[in-house]
Amino acid sequence: MSIKIGVIKRSGIKGTDLDITQFCGNEKNKQMLWITQGMGLSPEEPGFIQLTLLDTYQLVRILSGWINTVNKNSAEVLAKKISLEEGVSRASFIKDLDLVAATLKSLNQIKIVVKRQI
Repeated sequence: MSIKIGVIKRSGIKGTDLDITQFCGNEKNKQMLWITQGMGLSPEEPGFIQLTLLDTYQLVRILSGWINTVNKNSAEVLAKKISLEEGVSRASFIKDLDLVAATLKSLNQIKIVVKRQI
């Protein structure tokens, strides 16, 4: 079973929608994300990628790190663009980023236990 959880409208250089769908992977991977842009038939519609929960976590960390490197001028341009295109206020945008930061912080506190075979 799959559930569409979001769409980024007019994404990328060509402006093709980017669909984000949750689906049930195999027994090992459980819940996964499927990010789709077109049918994979041309550069304007590159296709899809599938992400495990761990892949998604790593991608969010990389993207949030990249956003933190954006200079102040670019950040202001981004905030204005989001406000105009999405109708999101600056306060809501900052609140959303705080939510992502809190989620990452809690995930970073999870201890991963590896069983050693003897």
